[in-house]
Amino acid sequence: MMSDHKKRIDDVMEPLHGEERKSDGDGTGMSGILRGICISEKKGTMKHPVDSVQLKKEHGIIGDAHAGNWHRQVSLLADESVEKMREKFPDIPIGAFAENILTEGIELCTL
Repeated sequence: MMSDHKKRIDDVMEPLHGEERKSDGDGTGMSGILRGICISEKKGTMKHPVDSVQLKKEHGIIGDAHAGNWHRQVSLLADESVEKMREKFPDIPIGAFAENILTEGIELCTL
């Protein structure tokens, strides 16, 4: 179900950041998988998957209704957290939790 949106984090970091990122900077070589990228053009609507986005400094994702100069410009969610919900609701789509970026294998709380 999600394999068409599954990408290596290292494969998308170059276009998003303009530099190669293969490590978290502390020598651990942390790497993960990007399971989905989502936006919603209008507040109050569910986010939907897109192939790519443009990030703007101190704004967030261009075209996302929740971007702007505030404290939550881009929402990241670990797929490991969503998996718990999929046990009861297997058809939960990417974007259902208003996440912009769905990751796998990254400890988001340590970023």
